[in-house]
Amino acid sequence: MAKPGRLAFFITFTLYAVLGTFLWKSLKVPALETQLAPVEVTTAMFQSLPEPEPKPEPKPEPKPEPKPEPKPEPKPEPKPEPKPEPKPEPKSKTSQTPPPTSPPAKELAPQPPKYSVAERIKAEERYMAELNQQLAMLAQEHYPRRAKRRHQQGMVTLRFTLHADGRITEESIATPSHYGLLNDATLDIIRTSLNHRYKPFPEEMGTSPRVIEVPIEYILR
Repeated sequence: MAKPGRLAFFITFTLYAVLGTFLWKSLKVPALETQLAPVEVTTAMFQSLPEPEPKPEPKPEPKPEPKPEPKPEPKPEPKPEPKPEPKPEPKSKTSQTPPPTSPPAKELAPQPPKYSVAERIKAEERYMAELNQQLAMLAQEHYPRRAKRRHQQGMVTLRFTLHADGRITEESIATPSHYGLLNDATLDIIRTSLNHRYKPFPEEMGTSPRVIEVPIEYILR
């Protein structure tokens, strides 16, 4: 419903507007005298517009559900206490009789050597003679040709260690000659011809190694 003051204003304004329009037309066209039908003005013409419908209030947003509290972790079960090990029963002391002591053994008499001194000396002399003969023969077989052409002669003393199994080590020239060709040829007897090995000792000589010096003579024939 419109207010009374507001409604009266609209009615008055409409009447003036209609009257003004009528006077303006009557002044502009005097020849045409036409009677206008009276316009009935009712309050229905000035019905106020319907008020706008109220906007719906916004629905409240749903509150977030509270997160479930984490379940407490189960407490570990207590480990069973280890059972005490039974203590070993004390052994009953028994009278231990010491073993009977054996009578002291009789001292063994030293065994006589298997070979006599004479036998050992004879075996070693025979062995060394064969060795000297072998070295002299090899020296003549491998007499350097260049030394022969130059008429080089002389004596070289060879030193080496001879082991019981026949191995030869630590060869060297104890007394050199005046010619390098003869000295080198003497070392080659051990290194090349014998390949650092000779026959083993006989049993009479034992097992101790020997340091041997052998004179090697180079003579042109």
